[in-house]
Amino acid sequence: MDPSYRVRNKAFGFPDQDEDEDGEIHVLVELPEAAVGVGVLAWPRKRKLSEERLVKLKDLWEYLKMNIAALPKPTELKAMLQQPLPFRLTLDDDKTAEKICDENGDFLQCKDLTTMIEFCLLKCSSPVESMASENTWQSFYDALLTIPSELAFAKGILLTLRRNRVDNTGTTAKRLRPDLILHYDGMVLLRGEEKSASTFVDVSCKELTSKMRKWNPMFYGDLPYILGYATSGARLKIVTIDRHLHAEKVVEFYSIVAQKEEVIKTFYNLSFFLVAMVTLSKRTCASDLMPYTPHVTERRTIELMDDIVKRTIQRQQCLDEDDFGRLIDIYTTLQGLSSRGHEKTHLQTVRKLELPDEQSSSITVQLQPLGFSREPENVKE
Repeated sequence: MDPSYRVRNKAFGFPDQDEDEDGEIHVLVELPEAAVGVGVLAWPRKRKLSEERLVKLKDLWEYLKMNIAALPKPTELKAMLQQPLPFRLTLDDDKTAEKICDENGDFLQCKDLTTMIEFCLLKCSSPVESMASENTWQSFYDALLTIPSELAFAKGILLTLRRNRVDNTGTTAKRLRPDLILHYDGMVLLRGEEKSASTFVDVSCKELTSKMRKWNPMFYGDLPYILGYATSGARLKIVTIDRHLHAEKVVEFYSIVAQKEEVIKTFYNLSFFLVAMVTLSKRTCASDLMPYTPHVTERRTIELMDDIVKRTIQRQQCLDEDDFGRLIDIYTTLQGLSSRGHEKTHLQTVRKLELPDEQSSSITVQLQPLGFSREPENVKE
């Protein structure tokens, strides 16, 4: 210790200390709760507060450089999504900040955005096994998707992220629900298929369209395309999906950990593009029912999917056994009529019917809405 900092005064010692121990000064430091919570000391600031403009998330919209009067072609979207943030932020790692931000931009202090970015960087600094499960990687993608969700909410647009919690994890090729959707008031803007690194990303990408089955105007409005993202562990591919269910690659990252700066820029810019999709859509047949979300009443459970309406009726939801049996007869008859492909009726088409058995006491029927066309699934049809 520098001798000039020492004093011969017991008043500077601890109360229970009899001697001053050669005049050493003992200092008690109280850390902020936030610093204690993450287990680190508060980092020294790299520049004075006077150099930075204090802003909130909603203020970041003033720095928007995208002029989206119409949705761009997929080939143009990559450059749009990988623009640097049009300002400078103070991050713990100066080099990371330089890679993410525009070197000529204004210095801003946005606590919410900085916290989200630092959390993503913290996730990427944590070791992850090469063959970690898709559930492990979900936390990484959830952190990234928080950025566009919060920025859109600051603009007054509530984007809802919904994961498929109905089906088991693992292979999902035969399911009707996507692994993830991001929607605004029932209008799906983005679909996601997530897999562990043991599955090729192209397999996940194919499921984006195979499980979509049909372009449903109730879900996608008048958009020329929606977005999709497919993962294979840390590998990420973002695509557009048009009305013909054709997927075209926008950008691909071999590792969201190794390419974290480029990924963060992409998800930041995705915020403004998703809001533009909401603004430019012209959905004329919205529904109170949310996509892929079971709606439960006293009489039935109904769920809207891309090309079907799934209805489930429990035995106890009917008036009596006769009422339950009558429903079985009705749907069995409709299924028989639907199987006669050469006959046209004005009745709803029953795509699939599951009757009660020893394992279940419910009727589950997949109905194809009236006027909804589809391609035949087999040679017989």
